[in-house]
Amino acid sequence: MTLMPSKSTAAGYNFGNLVHEATISVPLTDLSTRLIAGQMADWAGYEYIPSTQNKLITHNLLFDFSAANFYTGAGMEIADGKWITKFMVGNLNKARIDDAGNKTPGLFYRADYAKGEYSGFGFAGVHAGFDDKLQFGRTDLVEVDGYFTRGDFNMQGQLSYGRQAANDYNGYSSDKSTWYGFSALASYKITPRLEAIARLDYISNSKNGGGVFGSTFGGVCADTTGADANCPDGRNGFGSGM
Repeated sequence: MTLMPSKSTAAGYNFGNLVHEATISVPLTDLSTRLIAGQMADWAGYEYIPSTQNKLITHNLLFDFSAANFYTGAGMEIADGKWITKFMVGNLNKARIDDAGNKTPGLFYRADYAKGEYSGFGFAGVHAGFDDKLQFGRTDLVEVDGYFTRGDFNMQGQLSYGRQAANDYNGYSSDKSTWYGFSALASYKITPRLEAIARLDYISNSKNGGGVFGSTFGGVCADTTGADANCPDGRNGFGSGM
């Protein structure tokens, strides 16, 4: 179990929740084949969730707006040579699986390949429902990432694609918000205490009104009931006319 005050993966969907991860890993036929279950932090991308483990203070755009928070369910992890593969079936961004009327079942997976001592790559995917109470549709998130680190030089990168039904900002719930993006980071240690770091992030989300998975609804408009649901994201600038 990992607790993370204020910024746990579950805090965004259950305010004040300290549980970041709560998992089990049980060897089956051998130590390389394991049953995994519980609440897992999202597997996508090249950055770590705790900011202190990353090169920069902020996370990249894909981490914030094109990735899930956590999964709750069960699956397997298999290590075979230079490959490590894991998958789960369960709920997306839901700590409880018995929440009546708000089940978000899906498939979650990641595979990593360590090419050698200095480089490797991985890919991950999420195919699930999302927040049925708000009538969001199916969500598909896929990405590939890689790294090269040798001596004082480090390079990391990520490509992502996503789509989600009923998350569009163009007023037509039958359309799917669709986006893609990339993040690239390079760093070089000039001295042991001085490091030069550069990162470039980009998201293209113009199709069907400009919605993205990690956007925050409301803040700039209201419907006839006075609620701010299904409005462009005035906080982060995603959505039609933003």
